[in-house]
Amino acid sequence: MESIFAKVPENLFSLLASPNKHIYFQALMVLRDCYQRELNFSRSQLVVYLISGMEQELYQLSFEEDSPMETEDAGGSDMATLSGRAHALVRRLVDTGWLKMTLESSGFTEVLMVPDYASTLLDTFYAIVNPEEKPYSKFTYTVYSSLKTADAERDEFMLQGLHGAYDATVSLRESLRSLLHNIFTFYQKLQDRKEIRELLAEHFDEYQSGVALKTYHPLKTVDSVYRFRPRILSILRAWLQEPTVVLQLARLLRGSHPNWDDGQCRAEVLRMMHFIIDTFGTLDDLLEEIDRRNTSYSRASVERLQYLLNTDRDVKGKLIELMKALPPLHSSQPTTLSLAMADLPTVEVRYLDIDSLYREPRKRRQEPPQRLRSGHATVAFANEAGELLERMNSLYSYTQIAEFLRRQVGPDGRVFTGNMDITEMDDFLRTIVALIESDEPDLPFTVEWPKQAEGSSDPQGTVWVNGYRLPFLTFVQKD
Repeated sequence: MESIFAKVPENLFSLLASPNKHIYFQALMVLRDCYQRELNFSRSQLVVYLISGMEQELYQLSFEEDSPMETEDAGGSDMATLSGRAHALVRRLVDTGWLKMTLESSGFTEVLMVPDYASTLLDTFYAIVNPEEKPYSKFTYTVYSSLKTADAERDEFMLQGLHGAYDATVSLRESLRSLLHNIFTFYQKLQDRKEIRELLAEHFDEYQSGVALKTYHPLKTVDSVYRFRPRILSILRAWLQEPTVVLQLARLLRGSHPNWDDGQCRAEVLRMMHFIIDTFGTLDDLLEEIDRRNTSYSRASVERLQYLLNTDRDVKGKLIELMKALPPLHSSQPTTLSLAMADLPTVEVRYLDIDSLYREPRKRRQEPPQRLRSGHATVAFANEAGELLERMNSLYSYTQIAEFLRRQVGPDGRVFTGNMDITEMDDFLRTIVALIESDEPDLPFTVEWPKQAEGSSDPQGTVWVNGYRLPFLTFVQKD
């Protein structure tokens, strides 16, 4: 991005950073007034404006604090008069770039000109000091009326209607954002109000009159977004569905931008239309946040008012006033009040912020590695392990499993799992152990897997026996 100092002089803002910045700012406002009133003005005319608008301030102006050379160049006699001080101030404005000198084409008369950047800055400064009432109550209707007229006429002014709707949409969005932050500013100032009259004046004279009645309520009633949004969106969506409308608007735009081709003009038209559609389609979140902050401010204002009304009337209020007069809890300079209240059970209360959970990192110390300690089985553990092993051998030993299978086989020395007699969990576990240990030579049975599980209703090759799921296989007795 290009720097601003590529467009403006380097010392343009030196006036607003000098010790006389308040006087210089008032001089800039007088310059704006002269620029607004006069078509062309000379140095003498601007001097008359300065003397008329800031006579007392000119006597207080000290050029020595800003530029000692300015006083020497002006001469002591000139600086002693009001006119001399005004002329010196005009020279200061010219040197810093707020004014430029030129000569009229018809003669040698000197004329002062305000550059474009200076004019923009002067208007911005004036708008900050004297904010004007923003016309919230006409933005949405302006968008609708511009689009409706353009849609009805379909003539050579159709592009102007789209431009007007686009500009009003931009103004609506920026105004709503400004309103949102303006409400938040009032909310933040509540805690600074110590007197009831200050709080009431701010709430009723500033917020209710300046924000609620002139801004917030028109959004909900006169110029409701919800009222005109469907009509605006229907017009634009109808235009997007008609290629001839977009082409007509692109041809009209080509007239004011001869360097653009048809594709660029069409893209710009579509950009403006989609911007309006997207803006009105996403205004709900912004309006909901405005409603939430308006409600939050009203509730906080009432709570603050109740607090101020009850502060001095009860014991709690008197204690609060005493606590306000106390120094910090860990102050090294105790006062008479803090010594008198030393025996009270006071504690320090802090609010959680972004730094509360922060702890400075500390370097981890590297400890030498330790050898693993060899564990020794206790007598109780050895006894329990022995009992478990004895029980396993009594239930699932090769002898027990072989005896279980012999009771199941038929005359041919074979038994299919689907024909086995499984009545309890131990029988199921013996069958599973027999399958796992079938390759062991001590077990007198082997396993035969069928090529295809015929007759099985389970696609995974299993059968159900008395609620137990077994593999589809056959145990065969060894020779």
